[in-house]
Amino acid sequence: MKYITTLILITTCLSVYGQKFYDAQIEYVDNEVVEGVANIPKNDSRKVAFKFYDSSKVHWIKSDEIKTITYKPNNGKFYTIIRIKTKSTWGKKDKKFNTKISKKKKWLYVANSHPELNLYLGSYEYRIDKKGEFELYSSGRSGFTGIAYYLKRPEEKVATYITGDGSGIAVGKQKMFKNSARKYFKNNTELVNRIDNNEFKSNRFFEFYETIIDQF
Repeated sequence: MKYITTLILITTCLSVYGQKFYDAQIEYVDNEVVEGVANIPKNDSRKVAFKFYDSSKVHWIKSDEIKTITYKPNNGKFYTIIRIKTKSTWGKKDKKFNTKISKKKKWLYVANSHPELNLYLGSYEYRIDKKGEFELYSSGRSGFTGIAYYLKRPEEKVATYITGDGSGIAVGKQKMFKNSARKYFKNNTELVNRIDNNEFKSNRFFEFYETIIDQF
């Protein structure tokens, strides 16, 4: 399965005031759906630029009014980003875990939508390069730079951070991955035992995710 980079042939790409627009469908938090062209917001963007197909007027929509944006080139491929809060947990085995939920929502890339367990990827910025490939980009940022991996069950309101790839988390990354995964899957004794036995690696997260969804 190919999650991070998706080959997309862009058929509509307009540029207005430095903003690039792509064919898109926006779903609001009240479930209203509109179609037109939209830019690709950064992880922390507060607004999204949108235009209806029959108008040149740019509408700036507050990000928190939007549930998802699906970009749809006419070759049958598409990708979706979602506006959602995130949660992180930390602690040691057999000790109390601490939990922190973000105060603000973020834009995350929906790498895989599954009836039982969704996979989201997060980074500072999302781009489509000249070859039409979707990229997660965060170079030049201080602190963590890279890709963060989140999981979310359908009934959950927030996405839970499990691990990440990039700078700023090299030391103890495997231990943090095990602790976060153990907490998230605490009701799956067999899986927790496999996590404790180091059957899964933080830097091979997609294999870990595929193992889980293959159980459903």
